[in-house]
Amino acid sequence: MEDKTFQLIEKLYSEMQKGFEGVNQKVDNLNGQINGLQGEVSELKNETKSNTAAVMKMEGNMGALLDGYTANTEAVQELKGEVERLVEKVDKQEVEIKVIRNAK
Repeated sequence: MEDKTFQLIEKLYSEMQKGFEGVNQKVDNLNGQINGLQGEVSELKNETKSNTAAVMKMEGNMGALLDGYTANTEAVQELKGEVERLVEKVDKQEVEIKVIRNAK
């Protein structure tokens, strides 16, 4: 009877070991997947930091571009006013020249 009990216990032990091997393989697979996910999360964090820095740089550049655009617009408006004044002077001088020519 003791032999049968021992064999039964031995058989149960063997089956339990096989079961544990399967569980260990699954746990190893899960650990591998978790490590992979952790790597992907780290990459995403780094990309987010890089993207944030790039967006901030772009915002700074856009501000500088807007300032330049504003300055150019103001300069164009000043030049436009100056050209209008010069056109008026030329028109006035043309009238004066016609008057002088007709007086001769």
